Amino acid sequence: MCFRLPERLPAGENTNGFLAYLASWRFEAFLHMTESDQSLQERQGDPNREYRVVAGRRILFDGEGFLWNPEDWSEEVAVFLARECGLVEIAESHWLVIGFLRDYYHHHGRAPLNSHLKSGTGMSLMDLEGLFPCGIKRGARRIAGLPNPKSCTG
Repeated sequence: MCFRLPERLPAGENTNGFLAYLASWRFEAFLHMTESDQSLQERQGDPNREYRVVAGRRILFDGEGFLWNPEDWSEEVAVFLARECGLVEIAESHWLVIGFLRDYYHHHGRAPLNSHLKSGTGMSLMDLEGLFPCGIKRGARRIAGLPNPKSCTG
């Protein structure tokens, strides 16, 4: 949709009427832009985000493959991300770590420190790193649906 302003004020129109017209035009253009922000982003291909279809759902990921919205996480998404990370199957020990990460994040609003992860799962740091081919940060946290650590500043 294209919005055009008149090139000049029509004869007989007062300035206040034109300003009201201009304000309504800008508001209509603003509404149109906010409605199409998502489609505009998709057309331009934001390099920091991408939509992917996982388990029949269209999900937004950041440029490093982390979920943009942690609420999009499901076990099917975890399996998908695990395969991308090189895990063919998620074993019970993986689910233990994933569950701990998700629970900790839910209660504290941030990912656990490695010391909390070790005490919460009863595993050594070496075992935890070896369990996920991409490691704790790029593997376990990503599979658990936690936000990208790079986006967590403050």
